[in-house]
Amino acid sequence: MKISIFTDEFKNDDIVEALDIIQSWDMQWVDFRNRIFGKAIHALDDAELKKLRALLDERGLRVACIESSLAKVHLPDETRQREETEKLEGIIRAADALDCRLVRSFFYWQPKKEAADEMGTLHERPDRMQQALSMFEPLVARAREAGLTLAFENCGVATWEVKAFINALGGDDLGLAWDVRNGWDWDVDLRGDDEAAYIRDLTRLTHVIHVKGYGALPGRQDYIPYDRILPVVAAEGFDGPISIETHNSKPEIDNVKFSKQVLDHLHECIPAKS
Repeated sequence: MKISIFTDEFKNDDIVEALDIIQSWDMQWVDFRNRIFGKAIHALDDAELKKLRALLDERGLRVACIESSLAKVHLPDETRQREETEKLEGIIRAADALDCRLVRSFFYWQPKKEAADEMGTLHERPDRMQQALSMFEPLVARAREAGLTLAFENCGVATWEVKAFINALGGDDLGLAWDVRNGWDWDVDLRGDDEAAYIRDLTRLTHVIHVKGYGALPGRQDYIPYDRILPVVAAEGFDGPISIETHNSKPEIDNVKFSKQVLDHLHECIPAKS
């Protein structure tokens, strides 16, 4: 396993300072999403990508995951689908320039705002599943052609919906971007009496784990038990990134200090040999 961190939450738009701080923590991996020279990762041009790669190389840093917003929209019209196709081309440019093939994605199923009554039901609705599949299939074909590995996040969707979509789409290359915070309470029935079995099941599908800052530190009511989760993940042989997404839940301290607290706790939770 390797610990990475989203660069866009703790130092605003100053990507150089953010990378300097990450390097000072003896980290080797970063995740890119937004606020890179004032742009999202997919919007960088060739010159900006070359400059970003140089900043990484100078600091001995590598990219663990491109945290894109690909297809993070609910069953869109053709105009928006064309925009997402263009976004994917930008993601491919970034993947090539930064030597990273792992990409966080979504799959055109985000019902929370437009169809809240359908949340958590994709696996039970073959009509909706077929809509999402038909829209997304051109994207996955292009991603595979470019050698990308897609990880679908359980953000706005349930883990079981991600599983169902992956099974319907087909392919061992597809996986989960497991946001533990997003799923922990929603999956309470799946956890049931065997939490370790639940963790093992999701780990086998997972390409990247997201650790949101809120819920990541012990001693708080909202604590997610990473001290129990990550040893099970390690025992399953997971070798992907564990990516810190700051989401500061301590307004009394700044985002940098909070991020470091989360990093330190993750080091405490991960078995030494992992």
